[in-house]
Amino acid sequence: MVQIKSLTLINKKLRLEKTEINRGSAIQRFEIAVDLAWKTLKTYLEEYRGIICRSPKGCFRKAFSQGVIDYDDYWVKIVDFRNKTPHLYSKSLAEKFITNL
Repeated sequence: MVQIKSLTLINKKLRLEKTEINRGSAIQRFEIAVDLAWKTLKTYLEEYRGIICRSPKGCFRKAFSQGVIDYDDYWVKIVDFRNKTPHLYSKSLAEKFITNL
């Protein structure tokens, strides 16, 4: 439920006027959504499958191999996007990032 609310908030932010504050807010919402997704998988895999994973990509890969989620390379790309978000210093890079979400 929290993940759905997080995605709804990202969509709201992406539809707002493209200002620096709205762009930054959308990026932060994206970071929160990705963190919620992989940590939810981590908890599920540990509690219900007895599998320990320590990184976002590792958790997604384990979830794929366990059939918890369908394989989709986009999950790994999302983690790559998430890893780049703290380095979006310029307006043009941030705008490019938002466009690719």
